[in-house]
Amino acid sequence: MKTFFRCLSLVVCGAALVLETACQSISSAHTRHVGTQSYGPSEPSQVEILWNVPARPHIELGEVRATANTSVATAQLEAALRREAGELGADAIVVWQDGFRSGGNGRDVTVVGAAIKYP
Repeated sequence: MKTFFRCLSLVVCGAALVLETACQSISSAHTRHVGTQSYGPSEPSQVEILWNVPARPHIELGEVRATANTSVATAQLEAALRREAGELGADAIVVWQDGFRSGGNGRDVTVVGAAIKYP
C-alpha cells in the first residue's frame, strides 16, 4: 500500500510540474525587415531594452515579440526578447507595444519592439 501512495504522489507531483511549466511558457519570435543588412548574432545579455527611441543614430533591423502568461517573471520575458534581438544582431530593443489580453488560458502579456543596431 505504501508503494501505491508513493507512486501516486510521484504522478501527482509530476503532473503539477508539467502544468506549472505549461502555464509559464513564453512564446517569442523575430522578423527581419526586408532589405536590411544581415549582422552576426549579438550577445543577448548585452542587448538593451529601451522605452524611447534613442537620440543616437541607429538602424532598425526588424521586430521582436514575446508573449507569456502573467505568471511569468518580467526577467524571463525580457530574456526572451533579448534572445530574439540577439539573433538579429541587435544592440537594443525599442519597446513600442506592451499589453494584456484575456483568453481561454487566462491572462497573457505581449511585448513587441523594434530591434535596432548602432552603426
